Amino acid sequence: GSSACAGVAWASCVTPEGDECAVVATISTEMDYEETTLLLRRNLQRRLASRDLEVITFDVAVDEVTAGAEHHGVAMAALILPNSLSLGGRKSSGPIRGGLTVPEDKKQKRVDVKAPAAPALRPGSKR
Repeated sequence: GSSACAGVAWASCVTPEGDECAVVATISTEMDYEETTLLLRRNLQRRLASRDLEVITFDVAVDEVTAGAEHHGVAMAALILPNSLSLGGRKSSGPIRGGLTVPEDKKQKRVDVKAPAAPALRPGSKR
């Protein structure tokens, strides 16, 4: 059977301003575990090199599956990372952008935007 690998690498970092952030890289290949791990590490290093960040911790997770005989494909399961939203930070998730929702009392009512109704006409009547 054929083999495939998928993986994720992540780094918990601090910006020059002192804010915590995370950088994540993912990959899927038809190579073996070792080659996929090397490619994934290089991918994460490239992402980190383009930013001015201090890396606090990092980790890599790669999984390899092999399809059985008579099977013509490989299905990959998602890697589930516990506490993947915090990645060592003090918050459960990143900052939430304001202004994306409208409070219920400020929402536009349907009657405010509905076109006025046309007068009812009977078939055969003059306009």
